[in-house]
Amino acid sequence: MELKEKVAYIKGMMEGMEFDTATKEGKLLAAVVDVLEEMAKEVTNIDEDVDTLYDEVDAMSEDLRTWKTSCSTRTAGTKTRTTRRGVRGGPV
Repeated sequence: MELKEKVAYIKGMMEGMEFDTATKEGKLLAAVVDVLEEMAKEVTNIDEDVDTLYDEVDAMSEDLRTWKTSCSTRTAGTKTRTTRRGVRGGPV
């Protein structure tokens, strides 16, 4: 059962037990359930955002692998050497 469903279940139990929200205890319990509902919504939103971020990181990781493979294929056959003026590459 998802978090939002659990909170809805608790709220339904509270309503089914006919808590009197005019009493101190009833007001407190109703306020706690309201806070739980808001928290469940926020956690659900955060979960969705995290899933989106994981998808984006996976896509970037795949792009990086592709780019790295592409670069290593292009530079095969060249040798890099350092001179006083910098790094130079050329055929092996």
